Amino acid sequence: MRLQLFILLFASFLSLSSWAQKESDFTFDSSTGTITAYKGTVKNVVIPDQIGGVNVTTIGAEAFAGKKLTGVVISDNVTTIEEYAFVSNGLKTVVIPNSVTTMKEYAFAYNKLTSVDISNKLKLLDEFVFTENQLTKVVIPESVTSIGYSAFSHNKLESVKISSNVTEIGAFAFINNQLWSVVIPDKVITIGDAAFRDNELHKVVNSKNVTMIGHFAFYNNSIGSIELSEGLTFLGVSAFQTNSLSSIIIPSSLDSIRRDAFSENRLTSITIPESVVAIGDFAFNSNQLTSVDIPSSVTLLGTGAFSYNDLTSVEIPEGVTEISPKLFKFNRLASVVIPEGVTSIGHSAFNTNVLTEILIPENVTVIGDEAFYHNELTKVEIPEGVTSIGEKAFRENKLTSITIPESVTDIGAYSFENNQLTFLEISMSMPSSFSYTLARLLKYKSYLSARETIIGHNAFANNRLTYIEIPERVTSITSSAFENNKLTSVILPESTKYIGADAFRGNQLKSVVIPSNVTTLRKGAFSDNYITKMTFEGCDLSSFQLPTSKMLNDVYTWMYLSNGGDDDTLVFGGKATLFDGEYTAKPHQ
Repeated sequence: MRLQLFILLFASFLSLSSWAQKESDFTFDSSTGTITAYKGTVKNVVIPDQIGGVNVTTIGAEAFAGKKLTGVVISDNVTTIEEYAFVSNGLKTVVIPNSVTTMKEYAFAYNKLTSVDISNKLKLLDEFVFTENQLTKVVIPESVTSIGYSAFSHNKLESVKISSNVTEIGAFAFINNQLWSVVIPDKVITIGDAAFRDNELHKVVNSKNVTMIGHFAFYNNSIGSIELSEGLTFLGVSAFQTNSLSSIIIPSSLDSIRRDAFSENRLTSITIPESVVAIGDFAFNSNQLTSVDIPSSVTLLGTGAFSYNDLTSVEIPEGVTEISPKLFKFNRLASVVIPEGVTSIGHSAFNTNVLTEILIPENVTVIGDEAFYHNELTKVEIPEGVTSIGEKAFRENKLTSITIPESVTDIGAYSFENNQLTFLEISMSMPSSFSYTLARLLKYKSYLSARETIIGHNAFANNRLTYIEIPERVTSITSSAFENNKLTSVILPESTKYIGADAFRGNQLKSVVIPSNVTTLRKGAFSDNYITKMTFEGCDLSSFQLPTSKMLNDVYTWMYLSNGGDDDTLVFGGKATLFDGEYTAKPHQ
C-alpha cells in the first residue's frame, strides 16, 4: 500500500515538474504586464497568473516562437496574445481562455494542433492565426464577426461551425482542408478569394445576403448544388470552377459572369437573366449543356465561354459584334444564328461541331484560323467584304464548291483541305499587300518579295477539285497548294514565278504550260499525274534529259537539275518541249 502511494506521489511530482516554471524562465515587462520572451527549457508551459506580483495580461510578439513547445496552459488573466506568440512549435491542443479578447496574426501558426477551444470574447480571428496545423474540427464562437485572411488554411478540417454573427469570411480562410459541408450564416455578406478552395465540399448552404463571392472562392470541390443569393453583385473568376454542379440559376443582381466562373462542372441547364451583359472567357467551359438561352442583353461572349459542351443549337444575341475564339468549340451544334452586326469570327469559334450550313453575315471581314474546322458543311457563302480567311478555317468539311470574293486578300494554309471540292472560283483582286503570315511559309521568304502574291502551303490540298482558275498577279504557288485533288487541267497565269514542292502532286493532269516568268520549280511539283506534254516557254536551256511518261507517274522529282545552289530547285528561262517518250529536249521552233 505504501509502495503504491509512493508511486502515485512520484508520478504526480514528475507530471507537475514537467509543467513547472520559475518566474525567472520568463522575460516580463511589469509596466505592461507582458511576457516578452521565454528562457526556460521545459516544453510544457504554464503561463502564470502573476509574475512578481503583477498580473500577466499579454503574451508578447514571438514570445514563445520556435521553442519546441508541446503543451501550454494560458492563465485566465491573459487578455491579449500578440502576433507570432506561439508560432512554429509542436503544440497539439490549446485552450484559449474566455479572458482573451485580442489574438493577432500567426499566433498559433505552424504547430500540430488537432483541437482548439477559442475564447468567446474574440471578435476577430486574425490572418494566419491557425494556419498550417492539423485541426479536424472547429467551432467559431458567437462573439466572432470576422474570419481573417488564411485563418484556418492548410489544416485537416472536416467540419466547421461558423458563428451566426460572422459578416466576412476572409480570403483563403479555409483553403486546403477536408470540409465536406458548410453552412454560410445569413449575416455573411462577403466570401473572400479562395476562401473554401481545395476542400471536399459536397454541400453548401449559402447565406441569403452574400453580395460578393471572390475569385476561386469554391474552386476545386465537389459541390452538387448551390443557391446564389439574389443580392449577389460580384462573382469572381473561377468561383465555382471544378465542381459537380448540375444546374445553376444566375441571380438578376449580377451583370457579368467572369472567367471560368462555372467551368469544369456537370451543368446540364443554366438560367441567365437579362441583367447580364458580359459572359467571360471559359465561363461555362467543359460542362454538359445541351441548350442555352443567351439573353438579348449580352453584348460580350468571351473566349471559349461555351466550349466543350453538348450544345445542339444556339442563337447569338444581336448586340454581339465579335464571335470570340473557341466560343463554341467542341459542341454538337447543328444550327447557329449569327447576328448581322458581327464583324469577325475568331479562331476555332465553331471548331468540331456538326454544322451542315452556316450563314455568314455581310459585315464579317475576318474568318479566323480553324473557325469552322471539322464540321459537316456542304455549302458556305463567303460574303463580299471578307478580307481574311484563316489557316484551316474550313478544313475537314464536306464542301463541294466555294467562291472566294474579290475582297479576300489573305487565305491561310490548309484553309479548305479535306473537303469534297469539285469547283473553286477565286476572284480576288490580289492587292500588292496580299500575303500569308504563316509560320510554315517563313522558309519561302528567300524566294518571295514583300509585294508578291502567293497561294499558301496546303491551301487547297486533299479535296476533289477538277478545275481551277488562278488569277493574274499570283506569283507563287507554294508547297502542296493543290496536292491530292482531281485536277485534269490547270492554267497558270503569266505572273507565276515560283511553283513549290508537290504543288500539284497527285492529280490527273495530262498537260501543263509553264509560264515564261517561272524561275523556280521545286521538286515533285507535278509528280503523280498523267502528264504526256509539258511546254516551257522562253527557255534558254540548250538541252536536258527527262524520263518516259510511264515513269512520270512514279518518279518523285521528274524535273530536277542542280543550279549550283539549292539542289532541290530547277531554275530556268527559255523554251523547250517535252513529248511522250525519252528525248533530249531541243530549243522549241
